[in-house]
Amino acid sequence: MAAGSDDLPFETVEIGERVYKLGNNLGNGRFGRVYEGSYQAAAAGVDTATGERVIVAVKVQKMSDDKGLPEGKVYEDLGGIHGLPRIHGYGKKAGYSFLVMDLLGRNLAQVKAEQSGIPRETVMRVAVKAISILEEVHSRKYIHGDVKPENLLLGSNDPNEPLLFLVDFGLAARWEYGTGSHVEYNQQLGFSGGTVRYASVNAHLGRTLSRRDDLESLAYSLAFLLQEKLPWQGKRRRKNTSSSAKRRRKPSRSLFASYPEFTKFFGYAVNLGFDEEPDYKNCKSFFQERIGVNDSQMDSRDDHCPLTKQLRTGRPAAQWVTVYDPWLPTKQRCHYNVPEEFLPQFIARDKEQKLFISSVASCDGKWALIADAGTGFQSQVYHISPEFLPKVFYITAVAGSREGKSLVVMSRGNKHSKQEYVDSNLFPSSWVDKNLKANYVVTSMATSRGRWAVVMSVDSTITEQVIELDFAFPSEGVRRRWAAGYRITAVAATMEQVAVEQQDKDFYVASVCYGRTAS
Repeated sequence: MAAGSDDLPFETVEIGERVYKLGNNLGNGRFGRVYEGSYQAAAAGVDTATGERVIVAVKVQKMSDDKGLPEGKVYEDLGGIHGLPRIHGYGKKAGYSFLVMDLLGRNLAQVKAEQSGIPRETVMRVAVKAISILEEVHSRKYIHGDVKPENLLLGSNDPNEPLLFLVDFGLAARWEYGTGSHVEYNQQLGFSGGTVRYASVNAHLGRTLSRRDDLESLAYSLAFLLQEKLPWQGKRRRKNTSSSAKRRRKPSRSLFASYPEFTKFFGYAVNLGFDEEPDYKNCKSFFQERIGVNDSQMDSRDDHCPLTKQLRTGRPAAQWVTVYDPWLPTKQRCHYNVPEEFLPQFIARDKEQKLFISSVASCDGKWALIADAGTGFQSQVYHISPEFLPKVFYITAVAGSREGKSLVVMSRGNKHSKQEYVDSNLFPSSWVDKNLKANYVVTSMATSRGRWAVVMSVDSTITEQVIELDFAFPSEGVRRRWAAGYRITAVAATMEQVAVEQQDKDFYVASVCYGRTAS
């Protein structure tokens, strides 16, 4: 068995007539292992035609572990890009796939560990080179999907003048398939790919990745190289990935303290739209003027580097957020800032006119009620409890207060045949995803003191449902869903999350909450 080849059932791999013998294990990843390899057809590892020593890197992984596109095919499609390793070939053997490529130098995580840090100017040079490589990769309609220091390798042993290479395209994906149209946006509950430490906010929220996410992951990689560690390193990883996303929404000035050029790049990357083409020249200019690069084709002046949007770093106002849907003409009443002691008389007065509660919310000990004649309910009861989401059944509206109380409304005449509900410290992504697959849909949501209550029902009139989580609303995802024909049916907010749509004529209130809106 080859040295360091562990439990592999073979010691060599073949590319045509070339035979490569596996040697020392150079490293292990989630989806494969990398070995040093030597060209056996050459005498003592020396190419008999050129006299050059032939030592390569061989990446091996079980075929069952392949994720997405075959990596060898990706490298083939990206052939000729300066900054990608030369590929000698790829194939399959004994249930494994393998890839033979040039053996490169150390990765940047190793360089940082060995030298106890990397000079700021060197990191800026890394940034310029990495952006150039990503620009070329993106021009071939691919995204890398896992940009991190471990995948940025040096081609020489001089860390002050790095010749940079981007490797490991095992999670690469297409952002366009030759149709001229960008892949469609989507959000699935859970983590959508990459390495957790360096993954973008969108990846943690389960969104389809695009070019912007490669740049955001690069920004986190640069922050890691500049500092001892990232702010979220050492934090206990939660199954609910929205908490990891929340950690990354801190202001860029705290992530890149005293590094204005990196702050600009980070701010630009996180404010790109899903299908927006990055301005790579602009991104590189943030660093090039600092390191004295003289490029007549690139304007590097600060005041000529506009950002499409300003990164929000302040604390937006907290206010009532109302969502409107177009309905057939109906009678509706909206009550805001109702003290708890006055709830009975407001609800009784609406009942006399056959108006039933369709939505409730709370703020600072006061409540909001939406009552209308179009619910189809036959009767209704409500319950105010010091518990958050007490054990009751067939809930049609629920709200929580900062004081830890909940207002739960239960109705007869609704079309639900089954119902499940949960009270969770975080948004219960896994629970919701499991129930969505069992034909439940979310019919009510609420928050209280940072806790989430989610109610899911069967036999709702909803035929298809998607869920958008974000930290800056109105979000791009909500607007895209709206344009695709989706309408908001339930909404909840913490001080970090809120959803909102604009009012129009002949629209009626569909949901209401209190929380944080973008300034």
